[in-house]
Amino acid sequence: MRPLSIRARLTLWYSAVVVAILLLVSVAAYSLLRWHLFNDLDASLFTVAGVLRDAPPADPAAPLPADLEPLVREFLGSEFADALLQLLDPEGRVRSRALRPGLPLSREARINALRGAPTLETVDLTTGEQARLLTMPVVRGGRVVDLVQVAMPLRRTRQALIRYVETLAVLVPLGVVLSAVGGWLLARRALRPVDRMSQGALRISAEDLSRRLERRGTQDEIDRLADTLNAMLARLEAAFGEMQRFTADAAHELRTPLTALRGGIEIALRAPRSPDEYRRQPVDLESVCLEALELGVRLAKGKGVTVSMGATAPAMVQGDAAALRRALLNLVDNAVKYTPAGGSVVISLERSREGAALAVEDTGIGIDPADARRIFEPFVRLDAGRSRDTGGSGLGLAIARSIVLAHAGTLEVDHRPGGGSRFTIRLPAA
Repeated sequence: MRPLSIRARLTLWYSAVVVAILLLVSVAAYSLLRWHLFNDLDASLFTVAGVLRDAPPADPAAPLPADLEPLVREFLGSEFADALLQLLDPEGRVRSRALRPGLPLSREARINALRGAPTLETVDLTTGEQARLLTMPVVRGGRVVDLVQVAMPLRRTRQALIRYVETLAVLVPLGVVLSAVGGWLLARRALRPVDRMSQGALRISAEDLSRRLERRGTQDEIDRLADTLNAMLARLEAAFGEMQRFTADAAHELRTPLTALRGGIEIALRAPRSPDEYRRQPVDLESVCLEALELGVRLAKGKGVTVSMGATAPAMVQGDAAALRRALLNLVDNAVKYTPAGGSVVISLERSREGAALAVEDTGIGIDPADARRIFEPFVRLDAGRSRDTGGSGLGLAIARSIVLAHAGTLEVDHRPGGGSRFTIRLPAA
């Protein structure tokens, strides 16, 4: 099932909240209206009963007359035509005439009346409808002489409540529909900047990462999102730039050895040769050192770095002169790059019974012991001093190590943090 969009979810949540609020308000309003209607009805009952109770008798100690109709007409008029009246003696016997009797007298109401207290009840009439009934005692000369019962049918009250419920049944769904439409429009308006931001993001590609998402200047959540995405685009732009420079550096580093390899292969394939002609030839390492010195002097020109030749001794090994020259030149180039102005780079050659050792020693920034093994891995560029000003892609030492290993030799580094480095190529004797 496809998940709902944010706009649809916001609309649903908004509508659900509005429905809950409308239901709560409707229930509260219905309860409040019912309370007011019953309270007004009870107040009317007390008014009628009070008028009858307080009607001036001919004898202050005598009970009310049996015929209450003249009293009702005189003091109440036609406003209370629906009122049901009944006069009882203290024993509960009916004394009224010409009015509609038949109102019930509960045991609780009779007991309260004998104590001089009125009683309000909701009762069922003989006609089948319900009514609100007030039983009030009439006290003359300090004793209860009559019981006045006044009842009002609940028909009109219930009809008013039913009409109110019917009104709510129409207005609440209408309010829900209107709130859903309004919520949809509000969500659409609120998410419009996000839509524009999405369209702007679609126009940004890897070929043009310099474009940025537009800010509205309101400093709200949308602007913070745009700032976050713009910061991410800036990091991506920098990363793509690094990748492009890295690719260019790698191509530059690989161009020379690949060209030399291609040339060697082409020369080798021009004519049939014997197996002895493909074997390695003796290489004079002293001449390799002199060539490296010459190139190192040119590389150090203008940088304030001195490149010189240290102790040397004649040494011959079996191998590829061009490849060994490439390995030594990579070490010299690396030393010149990471030696500050005023420093020095020394190339030396030693011979022993086991073979020969080519060394390149500098007074540069040095190498941390933890990074000593990583520097020979392809494309590794250490943080210390490896700024973009020095160039390179981290392939020089890896290529040098591969060449030395192909000649059955080793490439080692003596690291002295803050005091320079010494790279040594050890090759077996010819």
